[in-house]
Amino acid sequence: MLGVRGIIFELYLIDKSKPMELLRSQTNALFELIEKAGLFPPMFTLEDYSNNKYTTPSTRIIHNSSKYFFSINAYASESGYDVYYYDFKPGLNRIAASGLEVEWEPITKLFEEWLTALKKEIDIPDKWKRLQEGIPDFKLAADDVAGRFSYEDVILIETKVRLLKEKIKEIPLTAEQSNALDKKLDQCIELAKTSNKFDWASYFIGVITNIIITLSVTPGNAKHIWEAVKHVFNNFLLM
Repeated sequence: MLGVRGIIFELYLIDKSKPMELLRSQTNALFELIEKAGLFPPMFTLEDYSNNKYTTPSTRIIHNSSKYFFSINAYASESGYDVYYYDFKPGLNRIAASGLEVEWEPITKLFEEWLTALKKEIDIPDKWKRLQEGIPDFKLAADDVAGRFSYEDVILIETKVRLLKEKIKEIPLTAEQSNALDKKLDQCIELAKTSNKFDWASYFIGVITNIIITLSVTPGNAKHIWEAVKHVFNNFLLM
């Protein structure tokens, strides 16, 4: 491996270095690492492109759906070393990474890091997207949103919440999801005794949304939950 001075020297000679295409054995090795990581090779595209930084032909592997990439610029330097400039996104615990290596093996290790980071990113749900797409456009039906509930209102809320809980039991949720909703809905009954109408409605919608997102309720089951909410609370506080 080159030391710092050697790397600087390689950078100095970059204009005199000869750009290279990767060997077929090298691109095949990257293909096999994709398979080893449990990913499906057709999810990726191998292409040559012109790197704006070095204006030389380079190799880039792109994950098709996310557009995350791993790129390699390869050179044969006048000093006899193969030089690899790499650039990839995402990295493990970092957004992106770039740098230089003078041996092929470290490149394969970096590629494995990229695959691990890629799997992490594509496997997790986009909670912000689910938040934007998953909440129905509810509006408050009450005129006096800042006012508190009457005794009759509290009794009616308790009745409606218990009816909602019965309807939710018909939805094939996991035990964890069902228990979390049941507990939070009980808290909504108690909150109605002390909060105003706006705060209660905001809390009610918020806790259901939070459970759907944090406990990864399926989109189909989430739809059934909101349909039950609309059915039970239609024209009472919510519309």
